[in-house]
Amino acid sequence: MFCRQILQQHLRICQTAIPTDIHHAIVKKVQQKNPADIWPLLLELEDYYAARWIPFTSIRLHIIDLYLSIIGLAAQKDHSPSSGLNAKELLTVTNAQTLRQLLETVHTWVVNCILSLAGSDEIKPPQYLVDCRSYMEEHYMEELSLPLVAQKLFMNADYLSRMLKNQYRQTFTQILADIRLEHACILLADVNLSISDVAIQCGFRDFRSFGQLFKAHYGQTPRDYRKNIKNWRNSCI
Repeated sequence: MFCRQILQQHLRICQTAIPTDIHHAIVKKVQQKNPADIWPLLLELEDYYAARWIPFTSIRLHIIDLYLSIIGLAAQKDHSPSSGLNAKELLTVTNAQTLRQLLETVHTWVVNCILSLAGSDEIKPPQYLVDCRSYMEEHYMEELSLPLVAQKLFMNADYLSRMLKNQYRQTFTQILADIRLEHACILLADVNLSISDVAIQCGFRDFRSFGQLFKAHYGQTPRDYRKNIKNWRNSCI
């Protein structure tokens, strides 16, 4: 009987526990307009909940409370009343099936609020996006896909896609193409490499699509670009 009472008391404590220190830390990072530290804090929140027997309904309510605090900050900046959660946002919380889905959702919301507070997209990206760009830079010559890179980063592919678009205003495919084309420009300066070799070394498997993409991006074909580089070099002699 005594053990049952202790267990019931423990359950009540776990079910009502709210990690106010993490909550306040997240709000502080929003005030500092620093999105880079938001995801690590949310991972701390994930560990906190995972270590306790807390109903998912209670977690949802805490996430809503956290987001309402963030919305309040944005409203204060605009000197407007807080709008609260709209129907779509509330439905997103309700439909989340796992804790990770819930945290990914709130991370998207918080980053958007920081962008609104900062009034600019020129803010430091979260570390996982930096790691994503670094991986693409290191492996651009290989066959890359969003699911593959997301797996390497232990992330959900759809979520990574949304955050790349949110931060850089480009899709994964567009970012990868830009990286490959930048390296192609460097290799085209080497006349000992054929244009098809350049395409292959930069990760393009279709020579024709490489030429079309290059012209769309730079306004000239790879062959014309190489010719212009050669003419420029001759004029400098």
